[in-house]
Parts: sequence; C-alpha cells; structure tokens
Amino acid sequence: MSSVIIMCCYDTEENGRTEYTRRTLESLLFTVDWSKHRLIIVDNNSCVETKALLKNHKLPEWTLITLSKNIGTAKGINMGLRMRNPQEFCVKLDNDVVIHQNGWVDEMEEVFSRDSTIGIVGLKRKDIDFDANHENPSYRSKLIQLPHKPGETWITVEGGGQIMGT
Repeated sequence: MSSVIIMCCYDTEENGRTEYTRRTLESLLFTVDWSKHRLIIVDNNSCVETKALLKNHKLPEWTLITLSKNIGTAKGINMGLRMRNPQEFCVKLDNDVVIHQNGWVDEMEEVFSRDSTIGIVGLKRKDIDFDANHENPSYRSKLIQLPHKPGETWITVEGGGQIMGT
C-alpha cells in the first residue's frame, strides 16, 4: 500500500506561519516511511522565507507545486489530488500539525484495508464533548472494532461526525 500526503500552505510575513510549516515538515521526515509514501506540497505564493524552506527541505519523496497567487486550500489540495496514482490512499494535511507517532500513515491505511466502508479517517476534535458514553445521543460516537486475523493487532476506531479537517 502507498499514500500521497497533500499539504497546502500560504505563509505570509503577516501571519508568521513559516515556523509551523518547518515543524510540520520535520515531523513528517521522522514519522513517515518515505520508501512507500510521497508528499505533494502546494505553495499558495508564500513569503520568501517559506519559499526558501520548501526549496531546501530534505524530504526524500516529494513534489512542490509553486503558485503565483493564493487559490485557497481546497483548490490547492484538489491540484494535488489530480496527481494521485491509481490505488493510492490520500492524506490531506495542514501545515500547522506536528505528528509524533511513527508509522501513522501505515496505520491509517490499515483501517481502510480492514473495513472498506470507512470513508474518512481523521483526528478527533478536542473542542467538542463527543464520546461513546455521552448522555446526549447527538454527541455520542460509536466504537468500532475492526476485523482482524490471528496475529494482527486489534484496531478500534471511533465513528462519528466530529473529526478535524487535518
């Protein structure tokens, strides 16, 4: 299995987001198996500092799309999605996320391979009280034990509508 990770950035001198982008890229460098996965970065005409960061970064398997104007995150991500290979999983990533868990892309792929009815896997929002034991059914999630074969690890996902766009 393989995935394409697509990240769109729009860092300006005013929003000061270059440091966020740097930290995101560093976390990807150490947590993704680049022999299996690749990264597409869409730069929505970021500041000079971010352009230099992107040009000089040492990620092993990545493509940079540099735009002359900001077309927005959704359109930028869609540009990257058009470069998806057949059978490749897609990960939409924001440029202000630091991931600490090695192999996270492989774990997400495993969710889809065990249950093809799951359409989206994402981070749970922490700003909403949404859990499997919530007294209000509108805020109740469902814990789903994914199928497994002997020797495979158990995977439990939490089903519901409260995930982040990252």
